[in-house]
Amino acid sequence: MEQVRRAVLEANNSFKTADHLAYVSYPLLKDNRLLLAITQNLYVAGLKGMDAILHYEQLYKRINILPVDFESRMQIFERNVVPRMKIRPDVCKILKDLKYITQQHRNSPMEFSRREKFVICNDDYTTMKTIDIEMLKSYIVVMREFLQQVNGLN
Repeated sequence: MEQVRRAVLEANNSFKTADHLAYVSYPLLKDNRLLLAITQNLYVAGLKGMDAILHYEQLYKRINILPVDFESRMQIFERNVVPRMKIRPDVCKILKDLKYITQQHRNSPMEFSRREKFVICNDDYTTMKTIDIEMLKSYIVVMREFLQQVNGLN
């Protein structure tokens, strides 16, 4: 149960940081690099929330094996946990998108700000991912609801 509590605490801390950055710091500073920080904190919050639920499910023997890699965990979460706990399916879509954005940022040779957006390019500039504050705010709304369900585990 300690793993569940720790994951819930970490998820809540990361979410509070992302929420504060999106609704307080970004409107004040208008720095598009904050969009990356919001994205990374939202991703950590969602990942830790998913981990908390998976550890809870394992604790109560609803799932047997808890894999280490993200794809396997997501598959178990999507297939077994989401329908049973009535979690919004777009939580999984958002988590996958946030993971994709953080990976693109890590591997990207080029990134820049354009108007109110942050653009991340791949090596040959065929794929560009843009992040804007409205997209992240919609993600925050969904993640807030998800984390309320996660907080109900304790």
